Amino acid sequence: MAKDIDFWNAAMIADPDPWRGLCLVIEKICELHARDRGFTEAFLSTFPGVTDVAAGREYTVRAVAELARRAKKAGRLRSDFVLDDLILILMANKGIHATSAATQTAASRRFAGLVIQAFEACPQHAPLPPAARLASTAPHGSPR
Repeated sequence: MAKDIDFWNAAMIADPDPWRGLCLVIEKICELHARDRGFTEAFLSTFPGVTDVAAGREYTVRAVAELARRAKKAGRLRSDFVLDDLILILMANKGIHATSAATQTAASRRFAGLVIQAFEACPQHAPLPPAARLASTAPHGSPR
């Protein structure tokens, strides 16, 4: 899991197109959860004394917040996106259950595609209801 997270952290930061980088993050989060059901629990939970998990999660949250800020500035990410929307993705993707690993992965990929379309800036999108505060680890100054 840590190797996968390191890969997509590097990919999203290195990508000069912040929208493409954010899409990669969403796709990888959903794919990782489909392959490893413990991923979401590990990412959303705080484990006292396990600093590498907490540090990796904090780094990822800050990197995604910066990526979202850049994607909004570029006009590709809807202006009402907040970092807690990423937590909603994890919570919703956790609810996908299938009879085989292949079907689980396919369903998670489909879900990621739907989420990406929903997050894209589009004049036809109606404003969203207010965001629920879900992430206690969201850094100050993150897209809220």
